[in-house]
Amino acid sequence: LVDTHRYPIALLHLSYCYFSKWESQKAIEPLHRYIEHPDISTVDRQEAMIRLLNSYVINGDDEGVRRTSDKIKDSILWSTLGSTKALYYESLGHYFFLQGDLDEAFRNFNKAQECSTGLSEFTQLSIEKWSRFMDAVRFEDPEPLMQFKQKLNPLLHSELLRESDFLRLKVR
Repeated sequence: LVDTHRYPIALLHLSYCYFSKWESQKAIEPLHRYIEHPDISTVDRQEAMIRLLNSYVINGDDEGVRRTSDKIKDSILWSTLGSTKALYYESLGHYFFLQGDLDEAFRNFNKAQECSTGLSEFTQLSIEKWSRFMDAVRFEDPEPLMQFKQKLNPLLHSELLRESDFLRLKVR
């Protein structure tokens, strides 16, 4: 076993394992333990808080979303890291979509896309996936998602392909 007091990063990696298995509920406990560890940096704590926020969004825990968003909102908005802001807005967009507030979802996904310039290809594609999905919902046509899928490399972007297929099923 890994000593998580000495190597707190193991808790973060454990949460990633749960996310990759689509078991985000199980990621919450190790994320809390990681966030509370005194030896992690502010940036690492912010990124873990966004993961925690995402876990609450996926699991439909409105109180967890509100509590976590309120706790990190100011530090995220003042952050100079585009990735932190982009992922924060992406999580909120996802939340508002699930709540049925499409206007707020659009607004947050657009903010995420604005913050994603210069970020990793994967992060940009992940955010674009949501923008394309919102276009598909708005036009009641899965074509924007189909066009998005054509951009993806199956060997590098299997998770995005899987998510795109899942979202395509939600378009009426």
